[in-house]
Amino acid sequence: AVAIGEYLGQLLGSSTTAGSFSFGEDADIAIDNSGGADDGTVYVAGGGGGGQVFAFGSDGNFKWQTAAMEEPCGVAVDSTGAPYVNNYQGGIQQLKASDGTAEGSPFLSGKRACHFDFNATGKILLNLWGGNVYRYDRNGTEEAVIDTGVASSDVAVDRVESSVFDVPGFIVRVHDEAGNLLATVGQGTISNAIGVAVDASSKRVFVSDPHASPEVIRPYGFAP
Repeated sequence: AVAIGEYLGQLLGSSTTAGSFSFGEDADIAIDNSGGADDGTVYVAGGGGGGQVFAFGSDGNFKWQTAAMEEPCGVAVDSTGAPYVNNYQGGIQQLKASDGTAEGSPFLSGKRACHFDFNATGKILLNLWGGNVYRYDRNGTEEAVIDTGVASSDVAVDRVESSVFDVPGFIVRVHDEAGNLLATVGQGTISNAIGVAVDASSKRVFVSDPHASPEVIRPYGFAP
């Protein structure tokens, strides 16, 4: 078994056809946990203008990269294993898991958003840039405001418990999908959270804290 925190290796930009990830100010990463044919695939969004999305197999080997995009600053995988990229103002675009080409048309364009995630039923939790978290259906219809009055930088979903996590600076806020605040995590220990990810099976939430000294990924336990 792999121990918690055990170092397992690297995914290198130099192994891609482009030769570099060329990370911009708001890069992102997502993993396929669907249990399907591409389970374990890692998707990396480069961030800045002209950036690309890169895919690596569960073995760490480079698979493909997209063509240059306007500003690919968010990436997520839904429960079926389909990868999506958020192109800031260009909207969310589904990609083919086999080669990264576009599948269908983009949606939720013009929202000035990067980070997003999917719930268990395929609805989108979208974090507007430095703003609130909203839930949308696949047609782009706003269904709910999950968190208001905060400047959040990322969002993640526990698809088992249908809990939504966002990071407005110094804490992690946990809501149900009706927008009710369930808990706060990490208060007093986080310097300035930028990213958040959830491992529902182990009931852990991981927070990137790049302004800490030294910069660190902080894991916390949580209860539904």
